[in-house]
Amino acid sequence: MKHYGLLIVLFFQVAFAQLSLPAVPTPFRWSAIFSRDTCGVHDTLSLRLRLAIDKGYYVYKSKTSVRPACPGLRFGAPAFSAAAVHYDSLTGKKERVFVDSMIAVIPCSVEKHVSDTVAATVVCSYQGCTSAMCFLPARDSLSCTLCVRPDTMLPHTGKSAASGAAVSSRTPAEGSGSGARGGFIALLLAFIGGL
Repeated sequence: MKHYGLLIVLFFQVAFAQLSLPAVPTPFRWSAIFSRDTCGVHDTLSLRLRLAIDKGYYVYKSKTSVRPACPGLRFGAPAFSAAAVHYDSLTGKKERVFVDSMIAVIPCSVEKHVSDTVAATVVCSYQGCTSAMCFLPARDSLSCTLCVRPDTMLPHTGKSAASGAAVSSRTPAEGSGSGARGGFIALLLAFIGGL
């Protein structure tokens, strides 16, 4: 009888570990896109980041940073859109904040041909607030791809760069989607079959 109790506890631990929580809507949404979808070695372009901010929320400029990284690309300093001056009742000071949206443009250049498609990762740190409270500082990771033509001085490899721009997105949480639910159902059926 003890074994059945242990099996039931083990079943529920595994079953609940496979379930994923639904995504909680956030008042802050990031997006990223390169200024061009294809470029060559030594070309310059820019990476444009946008933070959409819901009505009634704001983001501190002093607590906002973006850190891009990508092999084969060199990034310059980001230029942020203008911030509004806001009296913050929480700190009792005038603060520079982003309201409605924030744009950051990061100049970059292709230093070398690493591959036909390169993926840039951008880590965005920020802290958002309402007039009544502030969220904990947050960090989101975005990715954006770029097609790179091989250097014209190199012999032609016969490969063609993929066409089309890639826009960044948040990566879904691990264990989400129909695969997690399918694993739960399989585990449930195996448990019932064992009784």
